[in-house]
Amino acid sequence: MMCLSFADAKAQTAVDYRFLEVLDADRKPVADARVGTNVSGSVGQTDGKGAIKEFALYSGDYNTRDVKVSKQGFFTYEEKDFFAFYRRYGTRRSQYGEPRSDPYGTLLKGESYHFERSPPIRIELLKMPATTTERKRFEVRLQEQELLKAAKHGDAASVRSLLRTGVSANTTDVYGIPVILLAVSTGDAETINALLVAGADVRSKDKAGRKALLYYLNFTDKLSISDALVRSLIEAGADVNAKRHDGVTALDLAREDGDEKIIKLLESAASKPR
Repeated sequence: MMCLSFADAKAQTAVDYRFLEVLDADRKPVADARVGTNVSGSVGQTDGKGAIKEFALYSGDYNTRDVKVSKQGFFTYEEKDFFAFYRRYGTRRSQYGEPRSDPYGTLLKGESYHFERSPPIRIELLKMPATTTERKRFEVRLQEQELLKAAKHGDAASVRSLLRTGVSANTTDVYGIPVILLAVSTGDAETINALLVAGADVRSKDKAGRKALLYYLNFTDKLSISDALVRSLIEAGADVNAKRHDGVTALDLAREDGDEKIIKLLESAASKPR
């Protein structure tokens, strides 16, 4: 992992202190885990409750991007651009609620997850298996983690490859967010379509995936929105009337963008009994 000078990072950038926690596959805290980033010297260790209460995220000329989490007896977790999902975006105007949030903040608020300002940063660390049963579970979850990483970064080739090996298209992350929502937040049509073809559930009314269409329009720049993908999400059963945590709907977002084709697609779908 390429590292920047800690002193240079501090001199050149702003810092945001966030609550970070490391959990195992059973969502139990992992104490004494070492958490490092691409910023040299920016290293922390989790306390007895698996947490670092003030983990520094640098942004500006230099950014905290990558993460590496390790502890003896556990499989080291590494991810490039891990912190992108914890950085604020401002693609929507204030009349539609909060003008700036981070992707995880938006997704979690949509599922009634409560936090004061920003969601906790969560990292899942897998314990090395000791038995045949544990190894099977370990290997399944390790592959699921790879799918989650690939979807978050719009790596459609890796997503397709993992799905072909049998990794579930309904895999969820450490928060319980389904992989299809991570994919739509990137706006990558190939990744989203690969998951839909593999059976990602966007139809069930009691599952977070029902908001896939809403979040696709929320996170994707209006010039990059595909009417074909909007149609595919509708046909797959995504809820056209789903609301963001502040009451905004997909139709509200389409009207803000002024795309008549998308508006007509949504209005037509909303008028049909589902």
